[in-house]
Amino acid sequence: MLCRKVQQVSAILALLFLTLPVCAQKVQTNYDKGIDFSSCKRYGWGKNYLITRQFPEDQARIDKAIVDAINRQLQAKGLVRDEEHLDFVVLYEGGGLSNIQTGGRMDFSNPRGPAWTYSSDSLGGSSLDVWASVMGHLQVLVVDAKSNTVVWKSHVSKKYREPNKALANAEKEADQLIKKALKDFPPKRR
Repeated sequence: MLCRKVQQVSAILALLFLTLPVCAQKVQTNYDKGIDFSSCKRYGWGKNYLITRQFPEDQARIDKAIVDAINRQLQAKGLVRDEEHLDFVVLYEGGGLSNIQTGGRMDFSNPRGPAWTYSSDSLGGSSLDVWASVMGHLQVLVVDAKSNTVVWKSHVSKKYREPNKALANAEKEADQLIKKALKDFPPKRR
C-alpha cells in the first residue's frame, strides 16, 4: 500500500512541487554567448518529455501546467507564439526521483537489553519511521529554429517532502518553478 502510494506521487515532475519554503530550489542556466537573442521574438513548441509514475490524467495536468506556465512567462517578456514563423523552439524535459528512508528506535523493552529493532514480540514494540520525498527536475531548452541546436537551457531541481500537496497545487508550483527557470531569458547582450 505504501509503495503504491509513493509510486503514485514520486515522480511529480518534475516538478518538484512543494508548498513548504524550507525546500530549496536550485537553478542552473547556460546559453550560447555568441547568439543575439534580441532578434528572437517568435517561438513554437517542440516535443516535451515528462517521465512520472502518475495516472494519465494527472500526468496530462502536470504537462499542461508546465506548458501554460512557460507560455505565460515568454509572452510576459513580449515573445509571441507563432508555429509558422518561428525564431526558436522551446521544449522541456522533466521527471522526479523518489527517495524513501526508514529508521527504527531503540527497543528498551527488550529483556536482552536495548537494541535497534524494527519489530518486537512485546506489546510495546517499536515503530518504524518512514520518510518519503521526491527530487524533481525540470529542464527548459531553447533550440534555434534555423540551426536546430540548443542555444539556451535552464535546469531547476527541487526536493518535495510532501508530494501530494505539490500535485494538488501543480499550477502554482509550475508557475513558481518556470518563473525562476526563465528569469534570465532571453539573456541580455553584453
